[in-house]
Amino acid sequence: MSELPSVLILTPIKNGAAFLPRYFELLTALDYPSSQLSLGFLVGNSTDRSHEEIMARLPELKSRYSRVELLTKDFPAAFEGSRRRPEVQLIRRATIAKARNWLLAACLRDEAWVLWLDVDLVEYPRDLLKTLLRSEKPVVTANCLHEHDDRSFDLNTYIVTHRSSLAQAWWRWRYTIHGLFQPPAHVGRRYLDECRGQQEVEVDGVGGTVLLVCADLHREGLNFPAFSCEGQIETEGLALIARKMGYSCWGLPNLIVRHSDCPP
Repeated sequence: MSELPSVLILTPIKNGAAFLPRYFELLTALDYPSSQLSLGFLVGNSTDRSHEEIMARLPELKSRYSRVELLTKDFPAAFEGSRRRPEVQLIRRATIAKARNWLLAACLRDEAWVLWLDVDLVEYPRDLLKTLLRSEKPVVTANCLHEHDDRSFDLNTYIVTHRSSLAQAWWRWRYTIHGLFQPPAHVGRRYLDECRGQQEVEVDGVGGTVLLVCADLHREGLNFPAFSCEGQIETEGLALIARKMGYSCWGLPNLIVRHSDCPP
């Protein structure tokens, strides 16, 4: 890679103030010229000081990076209680998809790549971005593990293990809940923690903890569906749409990142 391309790093945030110090520590340590990086943040539906914390850092950030955008927008999210319940996933993930799409539309300019980065990551290597780019894949994700063990945290990145039409039809009938395909973990799926040792693997779904997308794909219409798209939504829906557009999605099992076990 003779000349490093420009990259837009996008991070949607909800109640992420406690994670921001580590987020910026990792970002500052990234082995990539800051002049080739732009940042975009969307703070929405937050009840903490996420917006104020980023506002206080804006002068420093703007002096370091090519461009920095801080946006605020709340989205209706009509559910209460645990966010993990199957019956709330449609509205919960639709809200996340809308936030991602809004942030993308507001911030993407002439950058060559878009890196989606969670605010609550606790560890990733300094060469994270260079490693993702070296894969030369149009949509590629890292292996996101739990903070304190080596199990996959990001279960939206997966490989379908049984591809027969009969098996797929049965699973979709059995595990479609409130409009979304929601099988239990490991049922008909393998995750990147089971692929260690392989340099790269083609995946059927992607998560958004660390996700690099060629910006031209976004410009061609690849976004995060905020509705059930053949039972998929948000990042998994993006993977489905990418395949329909003729692009494969990939995971890098040996590129390890770690996510907080206490997300906001």
